[in-house]
Amino acid sequence: MKTYKHLDQQDRELIILYLNQGKSLRTIAAILKRSHRTIAREISRNKKEDVYFAYIAQRLARTRRLQARRKSRKLDDFGLRGYVIKRIGKGDSPEQIAGRL
Repeated sequence: MKTYKHLDQQDRELIILYLNQGKSLRTIAAILKRSHRTIAREISRNKKEDVYFAYIAQRLARTRRLQARRKSRKLDDFGLRGYVIKRIGKGDSPEQIAGRL
């Protein structure tokens, strides 16, 4: 099973360093052990006025991550949460609980 690891500040600093050295996206991806598509998406998603800056990219990524977490969660409803916890305590599987809901 593949696991996904988000790019961090150090990765973004290396991307800009290698871009300034004229390295290709595939070369940068190989160095960082990432897909070349990950690097391409990172640059296109986070560049401002056709220029990629690591600190801006990190700020934008952090903002997007925080906004994504603001979505309501089903178990924020205390009644529903109590029901789920009670059913798990009685040995029901998550699939059984979802089926009953």
